[in-house]
Amino acid sequence: CLLLQVLGSDEFEDKFGNCEGVKSGTNLPQVHDGVAPINEPCWADDGLCSGSRVCCATVGTCVSVNGGRRWVSTGKANYEGGCNPDSLNKSHEDYDERCTQVG
Repeated sequence: CLLLQVLGSDEFEDKFGNCEGVKSGTNLPQVHDGVAPINEPCWADDGLCSGSRVCCATVGTCVSVNGGRRWVSTGKANYEGGCNPDSLNKSHEDYDERCTQVG
């Protein structure tokens, strides 16, 4: 978002608005409502994400197709409260006992 703004992309305003107030997921409160997420951060090199390699995709749709590469990003900044799937795994170095669900 910021990169497109700095580069003066004509697509910036149409696709991203002004991006003011965008926060890293680690700066958002953790979610504890028991509701499963409907989107997940997806890294894709096949055009799924417009203007970036990472975007929000409906859960279950971030799968490789037709030779393209896609995978669910686990960067904590992409999850509310920084609670990524690894945060729930007690044997993973990113485990966080304060995370009760993926944000």
